[in-house]
Amino acid sequence: MKKYILLFFVNAFISIYSYSQINESITFESNTPNLYIDSLTGVWQIGTPSKTIFNSAHSAPFALVTDTLNNYGNNLNDAAYFTLKLPAFYIGINLSFKYKIDTDSNNDYGVLEILNNNNNWVNILHTTLNVDNIMFTNTIAPTHYNNFFYQNNIWKFTGTNSNWMDFNLMICQIVALSPNNESTLRGGGDIEFHFRFRFISDNTNTNKEGWMIDDISVIENLDCASNVKENLLENLISIYPNPTTGVISLEFMNDEFKNSQNISCKVYDISGKETYNSPLLRRGAGGEVNLNHLQSGIYFLQLTNGDNFNVSKKIVIQR
Repeated sequence: MKKYILLFFVNAFISIYSYSQINESITFESNTPNLYIDSLTGVWQIGTPSKTIFNSAHSAPFALVTDTLNNYGNNLNDAAYFTLKLPAFYIGINLSFKYKIDTDSNNDYGVLEILNNNNNWVNILHTTLNVDNIMFTNTIAPTHYNNFFYQNNIWKFTGTNSNWMDFNLMICQIVALSPNNESTLRGGGDIEFHFRFRFISDNTNTNKEGWMIDDISVIENLDCASNVKENLLENLISIYPNPTTGVISLEFMNDEFKNSQNISCKVYDISGKETYNSPLLRRGAGGEVNLNHLQSGIYFLQLTNGDNFNVSKKIVIQR
């Protein structure tokens, strides 16, 4: 099993792979096969909430709570650990969950973290983060959103709100393109994302209830798909030499391309005029295109194979 230690989740699948749509959720009555609880430490419990503010789960009867009966104590640093398993090569997701919060504002708080490839837990809500050549970005900007603050370089859940609040994080461009990751590029293995909800309190007791979470959900984000998909496909085809004097060779980096026998090849100039249209001449694991009839300039090579893929690459002819 291929493992990547990042976090949250994933979007529309690339058409050259046949993985099913991602739609995973936990209501804490049971685990799902691909999204599940690893462990709980310290104050975290799963059960029926029985406090003043935390008096019921969003999806009864169970929720994830910093103690189902008692207020939280001092000097806590406790976490609830989760794993999400995905087929390789997903590229965008939405992570969402319901929550209530009751803490000493800013001094006691919750954070959402991922495990990186150095085995360090880091805040998922940093604007940009690279982990083992997997990148996600998010679009969170506000300094205060439903008891969700950015303070001292930390995104944190803090303060008090007795109503159920919605949290939704869009993560795009989960990419695995390094030479070490060939088995994933070829459609093999799974990706594992490890994430946790961590609760921290200081040494002052304020008789607060803590943090309650329910209905964690991970679904594909189709808004991420098209641009990221094109970038991924482009990286699976190598063209050389480029610039070229006329003849270019193509090397396919994954089995789906290598095994395709009916690839159409078209070339367009910068005005959009078609200057070449022919089936790709196969050469081993790639192909060859002869453009000696074209003048020097910038062109765009388009490769298609029915509905399986459609890839465009810029090429330069210099003589």
